Order: sequence, then C-alpha cells, then structure tokens
Amino acid sequence: MTSDTETACLYKSFIYTVIAFLCLLSASGSLETYLYLPGIVWILGGSVIAGGWAYEKLCRFDGSDGNTHDCSACGVFGHKLPWILLVGCGLANLVDPTTGWSAFSAYAIAVALFSLTGSFFMMRLNEDKSEH
Repeated sequence: MTSDTETACLYKSFIYTVIAFLCLLSASGSLETYLYLPGIVWILGGSVIAGGWAYEKLCRFDGSDGNTHDCSACGVFGHKLPWILLVGCGLANLVDPTTGWSAFSAYAIAVALFSLTGSFFMMRLNEDKSEH
C-alpha cells in the first residue's frame, strides 16, 4: 500500500470512528437506561469497535489483494445494515424519542455493534486464511 493510499484509508477510518462516536453520544442516555452500562462505556467501546471495523475493512481487507477474497461477513448484514442502524438510531435520539423508540434504539445499536464486531473478526479470519 502506498503512502497516499494508507493516509486516505486512515482518514476514512477516522471519519467512521467520529460518526460512530457522535451517534453513540446522542444515544448514550437510551443505552444507559435500557442496557445498564454507563454511557461512557458505550461511547468509547462502540467507537473502538467502529474504528477497528473501518480500519480492517478499508485499510487491510479491501487493500490487501484487490478485493479478491471471499467475504462471508460482507454485504447487507455485515457492513451496511449495522451502519444504517447505528446512524439512524443515533439521529433519532436527537429528537427526544418516546420510551418505546428509546428502548428500540438502544437494542438496535447493541445489535449493530455486535454485527460490526462479528464482521471485523470474519474479515480478520478470512484474511489470515488467504495469506497461508
């Protein structure tokens, strides 16, 4: 990977991390209320998960061999839907949602973070297999 390509993927990974941080910041009250961990744990943990996923996807997985390996974690459920849930629920928490929507958004964000974590590990394991 060239220096320009590496800088671009690190920049994109940082953008993904900031987006996740802002979404989790807006939803931290719901997460704390319905999932019983302090908001700072959700914010920092989720930002690390999102940043790790973005780095793995943009810098290592897509850039390693021209996007030729099989990715069982790619696609709607591994890459797109978690971000739709994370951003959608983060934005929805900005408008003072009802109790039902707050609970839904907390659980949806937890599922999105779980999915991003699984996708991260699937890309990592798939990449390790293709190197050997």
